[in-house]
Amino acid sequence: MALKRIKSEADHRPLGHVRFWTEDLAAIVSLIEQATQGDVEIRIDDELSAANVTDLADYPHVRMTSFVVTAPGIVLILGAGVASLRLDEPNLTALGMANEIERIAKVRRRHAGDWLAEFRKALSLTPFSPLVRESLQVSGGNESVVLYARSQKDAPTWLARNKDGLTTNVIVSAVFGVLGFLAGYFIHR
Repeated sequence: MALKRIKSEADHRPLGHVRFWTEDLAAIVSLIEQATQGDVEIRIDDELSAANVTDLADYPHVRMTSFVVTAPGIVLILGAGVASLRLDEPNLTALGMANEIERIAKVRRRHAGDWLAEFRKALSLTPFSPLVRESLQVSGGNESVVLYARSQKDAPTWLARNKDGLTTNVIVSAVFGVLGFLAGYFIHR
């Protein structure tokens, strides 16, 4: 009598702390569509469904809270506390697709998220760990994935996003620099 597997061999792959744009999500969904023969279902924020990633152009917000793709034997979950890919019955095609998705995730890795996770682990050993855990949850420290509902080329640059703050900082620094110089000049006179 030959051995026969009773329980399926599922393959779980964590994707880590990542930032995905619509072009990344489109590439991932395309890979899943190529690897499966059945229908692919896309759910956004547990409230909306989409036929494909191009439907995100109608999404009313800049960021999504969750993005779930299900296909026969494949589940991709991207959300605030989790970023994982599950293959229920891994075959050669599905494993190749999973490796390519991991490659995309590696390119979009958020290293600050890794640092924050390690920081949180270290602080859990202190007597103040409940207070620290509460403050990190309030400040969004549990955010594993950032999902943008627009392409990266449409996003403003860092300088465009921070121009007002930088201008204010330069003006305030100049004013207080002059006041400090005058105060120092007249005090030591």
